[in-house]
Amino acid sequence: MVGYYEDENLCGRLISDITFSVGKERDKLLKELCKFKTVTADGFWREKIRNESYLPYIMMCRSNEFSDYLADRLRDYLDRLFDGMDHADAVNEAYFLLHICLFKESDKLFTVYEKLAQSKKRIVSLAIRWNTDDIISEKSQPDFLYRRYLLERENGCENSFFSFLTDSLILTMCNAIILDGTNETVTEKVKALYEKYPDVYGSAGFFAYFIKDNSMAYDKFSEYTADPVKYPDLMWVLDGLGFENGAYTQGSPTAFTGKDNETLHFSMILD
Repeated sequence: MVGYYEDENLCGRLISDITFSVGKERDKLLKELCKFKTVTADGFWREKIRNESYLPYIMMCRSNEFSDYLADRLRDYLDRLFDGMDHADAVNEAYFLLHICLFKESDKLFTVYEKLAQSKKRIVSLAIRWNTDDIISEKSQPDFLYRRYLLERENGCENSFFSFLTDSLILTMCNAIILDGTNETVTEKVKALYEKYPDVYGSAGFFAYFIKDNSMAYDKFSEYTADPVKYPDLMWVLDGLGFENGAYTQGSPTAFTGKDNETLHFSMILD
Protein backbone atom coordinates (compact mmCIF):
# COMPACT_ATOMS: atom_id res chain seq x y z
CA MET A 1 0.00 0.00 0.00
CA VAL A 2 1.36 3.41 -0.99
CA GLY A 3 1.94 5.63 2.03
CA TYR A 4 0.63 9.17 2.31
CA TYR A 5 4.05 10.69 1.68
CA GLU A 6 4.60 8.47 -1.37
CA ASP A 7 1.42 9.60 -3.12
CA GLU A 8 2.33 11.32 -6.40
CA ASN A 9 -1.06 13.00 -6.80
CA LEU A 10 -1.03 14.53 -3.33
CA CYS A 11 2.52 15.70 -3.89
CA GLY A 12 1.57 17.28 -7.22
CA ARG A 13 -1.29 19.21 -5.65
CA LEU A 14 1.00 20.43 -2.89
CA ILE A 15 3.53 21.72 -5.43
CA SER A 16 0.72 23.53 -7.24
CA ASP A 17 -0.24 25.20 -3.96
CA ILE A 18 3.39 26.20 -3.37
CA THR A 19 3.50 27.89 -6.78
CA PHE A 20 0.74 30.30 -5.78
CA SER A 21 1.77 30.85 -2.16
CA VAL A 22 3.92 33.50 -0.47
CA GLY A 23 5.46 34.28 2.91
CA LYS A 24 4.73 32.09 5.90
CA GLU A 25 2.22 29.99 3.98
CA ARG A 26 4.87 29.15 1.37
CA ASP A 27 7.38 28.27 4.08
CA LYS A 28 4.81 25.96 5.70
CA LEU A 29 4.03 24.21 2.41
CA LEU A 30 7.70 23.76 1.52
CA LYS A 31 8.31 22.09 4.88
CA GLU A 32 5.40 19.77 4.16
CA LEU A 33 6.86 18.94 0.73
CA CYS A 34 10.12 17.96 2.46
CA LYS A 35 8.25 14.97 3.92
CA PHE A 36 7.42 13.46 0.52
CA LYS A 37 9.45 10.72 -1.17
CA THR A 38 8.10 10.88 -4.73
CA VAL A 39 9.31 11.36 -8.29
CA THR A 40 7.28 14.57 -8.36
CA ALA A 41 9.11 15.94 -5.31
CA ASP A 42 12.44 14.89 -6.85
CA GLY A 43 11.63 16.98 -9.91
CA PHE A 44 10.77 20.01 -7.80
CA TRP A 45 13.99 19.89 -5.79
CA ARG A 46 16.07 19.19 -8.91
CA GLU A 47 15.01 22.51 -10.37
CA LYS A 48 15.89 24.35 -7.15
CA ILE A 49 19.26 22.78 -6.42
CA ARG A 50 21.28 25.83 -7.48
CA ASN A 51 18.97 28.32 -5.78
CA GLU A 52 20.53 29.00 -2.38
CA SER A 53 17.23 30.26 -0.94
CA TYR A 54 15.94 26.67 -1.12
CA LEU A 55 18.97 25.17 0.63
CA PRO A 56 17.35 25.06 4.12
CA TYR A 57 14.51 22.99 2.64
CA ILE A 58 16.80 20.73 0.59
CA MET A 59 18.62 19.98 3.83
CA MET A 60 15.29 18.79 5.27
CA CYS A 61 13.88 16.98 2.24
CA ARG A 62 13.64 13.20 1.83
CA SER A 63 14.28 13.15 -1.92
CA ASN A 64 16.04 9.94 -2.90
CA GLU A 65 17.47 11.66 -5.95
CA PHE A 66 19.06 14.34 -3.81
CA SER A 67 20.18 11.65 -1.37
CA ASP A 68 22.03 9.98 -4.27
CA TYR A 69 23.56 13.33 -5.21
CA LEU A 70 24.75 13.73 -1.63
CA ALA A 71 26.30 10.25 -1.78
CA ASP A 72 28.44 11.38 -4.73
CA ARG A 73 29.41 14.55 -2.85
CA LEU A 74 30.52 12.53 0.16
CA ARG A 75 32.60 10.17 -2.01
CA ASP A 76 34.29 13.13 -3.65
CA TYR A 77 34.87 14.71 -0.23
CA LEU A 78 36.59 11.58 1.06
CA ASP A 79 38.89 11.43 -1.96
CA ARG A 80 39.93 15.05 -1.47
CA LEU A 81 40.21 14.61 2.30
CA PHE A 82 42.68 11.77 1.93
CA ASP A 83 44.58 13.68 -0.75
CA GLY A 84 45.40 16.32 1.85
CA MET A 85 42.71 19.00 2.12
CA ASP A 86 43.37 22.04 4.24
CA HIS A 87 42.17 21.09 7.74
CA ALA A 88 39.79 24.02 8.24
CA ASP A 89 38.28 23.45 4.79
CA ALA A 90 37.87 19.76 5.53
CA VAL A 91 36.03 20.44 8.79
CA ASN A 92 33.77 23.09 7.27
CA GLU A 93 32.82 20.90 4.32
CA ALA A 94 32.13 17.93 6.58
CA TYR A 95 29.91 20.10 8.76
CA PHE A 96 27.97 21.25 5.69
CA LEU A 97 27.59 17.79 4.12
CA LEU A 98 26.63 15.98 7.32
CA HIS A 99 23.81 18.45 7.92
CA ILE A 100 22.40 17.58 4.50
CA CYS A 101 22.41 13.87 5.49
CA LEU A 102 19.46 14.49 7.79
CA PHE A 103 16.35 12.56 6.65
CA LYS A 104 18.11 11.12 3.57
CA GLU A 105 17.55 7.38 3.10
CA SER A 106 18.66 6.20 -0.36
CA ASP A 107 20.51 2.92 -0.87
CA LYS A 108 23.36 4.77 -2.57
CA LEU A 109 23.88 6.99 0.46
CA PHE A 110 23.92 4.01 2.80
CA THR A 111 26.57 2.40 0.61
CA VAL A 112 28.69 5.51 1.23
CA TYR A 113 28.02 5.14 4.96
CA GLU A 114 29.74 1.77 4.64
CA LYS A 115 32.71 3.44 2.97
CA LEU A 116 32.84 5.97 5.81
CA ALA A 117 32.93 3.12 8.32
CA GLN A 118 35.79 1.48 6.43
CA SER A 119 37.67 4.79 6.62
CA LYS A 120 36.85 5.64 10.23
CA LYS A 121 40.39 5.41 11.60
CA ARG A 122 41.72 7.76 8.92
CA ILE A 123 38.87 10.24 9.39
CA VAL A 124 39.27 10.24 13.17
CA SER A 125 43.04 10.67 12.84
CA LEU A 126 42.43 13.83 10.82
CA ALA A 127 40.44 15.35 13.71
CA ILE A 128 37.30 16.17 11.73
CA ARG A 129 35.45 17.87 14.56
CA TRP A 130 34.19 21.38 15.22
CA ASN A 131 34.65 21.95 18.93
CA THR A 132 37.18 24.73 18.35
CA ASP A 133 35.56 28.16 18.47
CA ASP A 134 36.99 29.44 15.21
CA ILE A 135 37.10 26.26 13.08
CA ILE A 136 33.59 26.71 11.63
CA SER A 137 33.92 29.84 9.56
CA GLU A 138 31.10 32.29 9.01
CA LYS A 139 32.51 32.84 5.52
CA SER A 140 32.43 29.11 4.72
CA GLN A 141 28.80 28.45 5.68
CA PRO A 142 25.44 29.81 4.55
CA ASP A 143 24.13 32.36 7.06
CA PHE A 144 21.42 30.12 8.48
CA LEU A 145 23.84 27.22 8.90
CA TYR A 146 26.41 29.34 10.72
CA ARG A 147 23.64 30.48 13.09
CA ARG A 148 22.78 26.81 13.55
CA TYR A 149 26.37 26.07 14.47
CA LEU A 150 26.18 28.72 17.21
CA LEU A 151 22.96 27.14 18.52
CA GLU A 152 24.45 23.65 18.44
CA ARG A 153 27.52 24.81 20.32
CA GLU A 154 25.35 26.54 22.91
CA ASN A 155 23.24 23.40 23.38
CA GLY A 156 26.15 20.95 23.53
CA CYS A 157 25.21 19.07 20.35
CA GLU A 158 27.53 16.45 18.88
CA ASN A 159 30.57 18.00 17.26
CA SER A 160 32.59 15.26 15.59
CA PHE A 161 32.13 13.41 12.32
CA PHE A 162 30.80 10.05 13.52
CA SER A 163 28.97 11.24 16.61
CA PHE A 164 27.08 13.75 14.48
CA LEU A 165 26.37 11.09 11.85
CA THR A 166 24.93 8.85 14.59
CA ASP A 167 22.57 11.64 15.68
CA SER A 168 21.56 12.17 12.05
CA LEU A 169 20.75 8.48 11.60
CA ILE A 170 18.65 8.43 14.77
CA LEU A 171 16.69 11.52 13.73
CA THR A 172 16.21 10.07 10.25
CA MET A 173 14.79 6.85 11.72
CA CYS A 174 12.43 8.75 14.02
CA ASN A 175 11.21 10.94 11.18
CA ALA A 176 10.60 7.95 8.89
CA ILE A 177 8.70 5.99 11.56
CA ILE A 178 6.44 8.95 12.30
CA LEU A 179 5.77 9.73 8.63
CA ASP A 180 5.70 6.25 7.08
CA GLY A 181 4.62 3.96 9.92
CA THR A 182 4.97 0.31 8.91
CA ASN A 183 6.08 1.36 5.40
CA GLU A 184 9.39 2.75 6.66
CA THR A 185 12.54 0.94 5.55
CA VAL A 186 15.38 2.99 7.01
CA THR A 187 15.58 1.14 10.35
CA GLU A 188 16.43 -2.05 8.46
CA LYS A 189 19.20 -0.20 6.61
CA VAL A 190 20.64 1.05 9.89
CA LYS A 191 20.47 -2.45 11.36
CA ALA A 192 22.41 -3.72 8.33
CA LEU A 193 25.06 -1.02 8.89
CA TYR A 194 25.37 -2.15 12.49
CA GLU A 195 25.73 -5.82 11.55
CA LYS A 196 28.61 -4.99 9.19
CA TYR A 197 30.27 -2.28 11.28
CA PRO A 198 29.26 -2.68 14.94
CA ASP A 199 32.20 -0.63 16.21
CA VAL A 200 31.11 2.35 14.09
CA TYR A 201 27.32 2.14 14.08
CA GLY A 202 26.71 0.35 17.39
CA SER A 203 24.72 3.17 18.99
CA ALA A 204 22.58 3.80 15.91
CA GLY A 205 22.04 0.05 15.52
CA PHE A 206 20.96 -0.33 19.12
CA PHE A 207 18.49 2.53 18.68
CA ALA A 208 17.10 0.91 15.50
CA TYR A 209 16.46 -2.37 17.33
CA PHE A 210 15.20 -0.67 20.48
CA ILE A 211 12.67 1.57 18.79
CA LYS A 212 11.14 -1.40 16.96
CA ASP A 213 11.34 -4.04 19.72
CA ASN A 214 13.00 -2.97 22.99
CA SER A 215 12.99 -6.49 24.49
CA MET A 216 14.79 -7.88 21.45
CA ALA A 217 17.25 -5.01 21.61
CA TYR A 218 18.24 -5.78 25.18
CA ASP A 219 18.62 -9.47 24.32
CA LYS A 220 20.69 -8.80 21.21
CA PHE A 221 22.96 -6.29 22.93
CA SER A 222 23.23 -8.11 26.26
CA GLU A 223 26.99 -8.51 25.81
CA TYR A 224 27.37 -4.74 25.50
CA THR A 225 25.10 -3.91 28.41
CA ALA A 226 27.15 -6.17 30.68
CA ASP A 227 30.42 -4.45 29.72
CA PRO A 228 31.20 -1.42 31.95
CA VAL A 229 33.21 0.23 29.14
CA LYS A 230 30.89 -0.45 26.19
CA TYR A 231 27.68 0.14 28.15
CA PRO A 232 27.83 3.96 28.36
CA ASP A 233 28.99 4.21 24.73
CA LEU A 234 25.85 2.35 23.70
CA MET A 235 23.20 3.53 26.12
CA TRP A 236 23.60 7.29 25.69
CA VAL A 237 21.15 7.06 22.78
CA LEU A 238 18.43 6.27 25.32
CA ASP A 239 18.89 9.55 27.19
CA GLY A 240 15.48 10.50 25.85
CA LEU A 241 13.72 7.51 27.45
CA GLY A 242 10.83 8.63 29.61
CA PHE A 243 7.37 7.82 30.95
CA GLU A 244 4.46 10.01 29.89
CA ASN A 245 0.69 9.57 30.23
CA GLY A 246 0.97 5.95 31.30
CA ALA A 247 3.32 4.89 28.49
CA TYR A 248 7.05 4.70 27.89
CA THR A 249 8.36 7.11 25.28
CA GLN A 250 11.65 7.41 23.46
CA GLY A 251 12.95 10.79 22.38
CA SER A 252 15.41 11.66 19.66
CA PRO A 253 18.42 13.96 19.93
CA THR A 254 17.66 17.67 19.67
CA ALA A 255 18.46 19.27 16.33
CA PHE A 256 17.73 22.46 14.44
CA THR A 257 16.21 22.71 10.97
CA GLY A 258 15.00 25.19 8.37
CA LYS A 259 16.17 28.71 7.61
CA ASP A 260 15.03 29.89 11.06
CA ASN A 261 16.67 26.92 12.83
CA GLU A 262 13.55 25.68 14.57
CA THR A 263 14.16 23.20 17.37
CA LEU A 264 13.44 19.63 16.25
CA HIS A 265 12.85 16.79 18.70
CA PHE A 266 10.82 13.64 18.13
CA SER A 267 9.10 11.67 20.88
CA MET A 268 7.50 8.27 20.19
CA ILE A 269 5.48 5.89 22.32
CA LEU A 270 7.11 2.50 22.78
CA ASP A 271 5.11 -0.71 22.51
